[in-house]
This record gives sequence, C-alpha cells and structure tokens, in this order.
Amino acid sequence: MPIVVNPGSTVTLYEQIPFPADQTSTLWFDVPILANQRAFFSNWPKKRTYENLTYIRQTGLCRLDMQPGDGFMYNYMSFTNPDSGLVFYAFIVGVEYINTNTVQFQFGIDYLQTYMAFLTFRPCYVDREHVASDKKGEHTEKEPFNGVGQYVFECMMTPYVGDPNLPEYPQAISSFNSANYRICMFLSFNPSEIGLTGVSLPGLYNNLYCGLYLKTFLVSEEGIAELKIWIDTITEDNKVEGIKQLFMAPLGAIINQYVNENRGMDFHLQFPMEKLGLYTPKNNKMYTYPYCFCYATNNEGSGANYKFEYFDEYEQKYGNVFFNFTSQFTGNPVIGLVPRNYLGSLYNYNEMLTTSSFPLCAWTSDTYQAYLAQNSGKLSTMRDNLRIDYHQNQIQNTIGLLEGAYNTTVGAGVAIASGGAAGLPQTAQGITQLLGGGFNMLNTGIDYHQAVATLDAQLYDVSTLPPQAHSIDTSTMTLAAGIKGFELYYCYVNSESARIIDNYFTMYGYHVARIKVPEFHSRKTWNYIRTVDCSVTGQASADVLTLIQHIFDRGVTLWHVKDNIDAYGDYTQDNSIVG
Repeated sequence: MPIVVNPGSTVTLYEQIPFPADQTSTLWFDVPILANQRAFFSNWPKKRTYENLTYIRQTGLCRLDMQPGDGFMYNYMSFTNPDSGLVFYAFIVGVEYINTNTVQFQFGIDYLQTYMAFLTFRPCYVDREHVASDKKGEHTEKEPFNGVGQYVFECMMTPYVGDPNLPEYPQAISSFNSANYRICMFLSFNPSEIGLTGVSLPGLYNNLYCGLYLKTFLVSEEGIAELKIWIDTITEDNKVEGIKQLFMAPLGAIINQYVNENRGMDFHLQFPMEKLGLYTPKNNKMYTYPYCFCYATNNEGSGANYKFEYFDEYEQKYGNVFFNFTSQFTGNPVIGLVPRNYLGSLYNYNEMLTTSSFPLCAWTSDTYQAYLAQNSGKLSTMRDNLRIDYHQNQIQNTIGLLEGAYNTTVGAGVAIASGGAAGLPQTAQGITQLLGGGFNMLNTGIDYHQAVATLDAQLYDVSTLPPQAHSIDTSTMTLAAGIKGFELYYCYVNSESARIIDNYFTMYGYHVARIKVPEFHSRKTWNYIRTVDCSVTGQASADVLTLIQHIFDRGVTLWHVKDNIDAYGDYTQDNSIVG
C-alpha cells in the first residue's frame, strides 16, 4: 500500500537577509543555538509564510502562488517538511515567472544556518582567527604581506646631547655621549717620579691585565693645557718614549675600568607604545615586528633591530626596553650595546652591537728639549773633555816655552861671555822658539773655541728642527660630527601603511598557526576563522559535513549582531574582545 503524504510543509520568504550566498559569512548564534536562531527568524519583520504546501524537495526548486513582481523582493527562505523537525535555510538564487499567479523560486541550501545547532568542532589547524587575547607582544607570527611600506625613524637616544627635543638621559647614557669624552695617556713609567700625579696604577682593566699607567685629561682648554704641561715635563726629563699611547675614549668606558665592572652600565628607555606616529592601531599586533621595533646603529655602517616582543614582559611594561653599555678598555677601546632580558638572556651578548676605532691622538714633543734631555750626559762629557784637553795642551806648551827660553838665555849668556859672535844666532833661535811656543799655545786656544763653536752650531741646528710628531690622527667623521657611539630609534610603518595593515587585521584577525578549537565568539561583533582540514562532526550527512569543512577551510566570518542586524558587514563597528 503506497504511503500518502499529506500536505503540511511550510515555506517562509525573507526580505533583505544580509547573508551572502557564497557563505563567506553568516550570522552565528550562541547557545542555545537552536532557540536563538528560531527566535531571530521568527521576529524578522519582512517575511511571508506559506503553509500546508506539498513536500519541498532539496532539488532547489519551489513554486508558490504569488504575483510575479512580488517574487523579486525576497533573497532568503526557510522551509520545513512534516516528516522532520529540521528547518532548512536557503538562499534564493533565482526567480522565474510561471504564470500570472505562480512564481518558481530556485534556491540553494544554507548549510551553516541549517546545521549550526548540530555541529561539533574538534581541534584542528587554525590558520587565521580573531584571538581571544591580544596583549602587546603576544602574537608574532609572520603575516602574508609582500611589504609593509615606508618606515618612520623617531630618535630616542643619540650620542649628541645638544638636541633639545630629546629627553634627559640616564647617567649611563650621558657617560658615553659626545660631551663626556676624555683624552687618555698610557705611560710605561710612574709619572710621580718626575712630580706628576693623578694616575691610575697598572692592574686589571675589565679582566685584562695592563702594566701601564693611565692619565686622563678633560676635552677642554684646561684639559689640553694640562696635557701640554705633562708632555713638556716628560720630554724635559727624557721620558718621551714612555708615552705609549694617546687616544680618546668615552668616560663610561673609563669608569668601567676604574671599578673593574665587567657587566658595564645598565639603562632603559620607555618607547611611546600608545600609537605609531599619528596613527593609533586597533590591533596590538601592530606593536610588534616588523610593524614597529627598536632600531640601533653605531653610525658607522652597522645596525641591529631589537624587537619589543622579545624583551621580557614580566620585568617591565611593553616598550620599556633595557640595555647595557659594556666596554673593553685598552689602547683600542671597544664599546658594546647589549640588550638585557632579551630572548630569555639576562645579558644577550649574541645580539650585541659594537663600536670601536676610537681615535689615536696626534701630538708633538719639543725636538730641542728632547735632544738636550737625551744627550745631556754626552754633551756635558764633550765639554769637559774639551776643557781638559785645552788645559793639558796649555800646560805642555808652557813647559816647552820655559825650556826654550831657558836654553836660549843660557846659550846667549855663554856666547856673550866668551865674546863669540855666534851667540846672536842662538839668541834669535831662542826667541823664535819662544814665539813658536806662544803661537802653539794660541793655536791650542783657537782649536778649543772652534770645537765649542762646532758643538753650539750642532745644538743650534737641532733647535731649529720642527717639533717631533707622534702617532697618527685616526679620528673618524662620526667623532668630528659628535655622533660617535650608538643611536636608538623608534621605528614604525608610516600612517598610511599602518592603517592598511591594521584594517586587514581588523577584518581577518591574525595568522596564529595553532592546533586548537577555533574561536567562534571571542569578539563583540564578528569572528573570522580560516582552518586547514577543519575537523567537524554532527547530525548531518557526510557530504554536508564536507561542505561545512570546506567553508571553514576557505575562511568564514561569523557575525554576532542578531540584535542589531544593520551592523552586519560593517567593519567599522567595535570588535573588542569579549570579557
């Protein structure tokens, strides 16, 4: 006996339902889903219901008694059959004129609305979604952007201290800026031996032994005058070779050496993390890399990007970054900028940025004074030897002169007494010998004065030489410009790019890449979900579950605006985190 199905199906047509037929978005109902869903459609103001109809098949066609012109007002429908309590929701995708009183509707089942109350979602790979927690620095997964636009660099720290727009610096920073450099002199001898005081003794400099003495001078007129006095005093005492190095270094590096502080000097800066320039983001992922970060440079071609999200949040507020100045204080100092509490390290030396090549200072010493100091003993000996030689020659010549005079006189007397005429030649010979001795003594005096004159001429030649240059000036352009050291910048995308990226996050959430149950109602107005191999079960056929799986894998926006349906599709609405 055939089964007789009595007419009992119901069809309701709806005007201006905002759900798109491609099911890229829908209205999502909270539990109890079924009750809330039916209440919503029952209260829809613009609808038309037909009852006691013949069985409505899911083939997608339905004929109703209606004026043809009226059929084009409807875009959505629901229907029930007497053999099941399931309400089918469908999109009207076509309206066809049959006759003056009949219209044929073509429809496609809205699987999300129809089976929403009967689905169970299991953990799966969630590619994108609106997160339930959005603390700054919490979400850092890369996003599918080819670029982020132009960056703005806002200076937060610079070695130059004359900029009135910069805040007051902590002591650690000011100790390394351009106004706090010192001229450093390394000496191989203790200058207290020649009356110079105020040096540090040999010892450990940052765990490195140095056997030299250190004297520092201010970079000022007074400091340079003091430096000149030291150089002159050292030169006059014949210790100019004891000046082993003259260079410039920041005061902070010297302080580290004095206290032998291997960890250096800590400081921190608070970055303005309330906005990106003139733009205030709605999504806190905009406060992570690459949309904003701390950029550090040594102004000599090397730089580093420090990500705010990698600084430990438990110790400071987001954007309050900690660094350390460390140094290797030797004749060629090296200064390091070390991030603290970064990537899990208290002092992260692997991420350290360094600067070196501090200038060796060119200086001069008085050549004449240096020559006198270096040859004082030799010159004194030469003068003494000349003087001794002169006196010895003078004595010998006098003895010879006296002997000649005696012989001449005695000989002449004998000759006169004997009345011999031969005495005259002897007397002349004696006189000649006497004069000859005098000339010899005169010549000896002339030789002495010539030797002294030669020595004085040599000293004069040395005195006319230019001062002797020591070392080579290796000062860099950055030091000359007053920017030798490190600069820190607040780097962020410009307002136009920030708005574009932020709006994308607003519409489609974040790339989370996690295995979890998707967030269906973590936001006030809408949730976007895109999965990979969505795992869903429920009271539906396998082909229906597969279709729903594909909807979520493609990406779907779930709206929570049943009490304000005009807000459906309006992405300017408040979509803050629920709770």
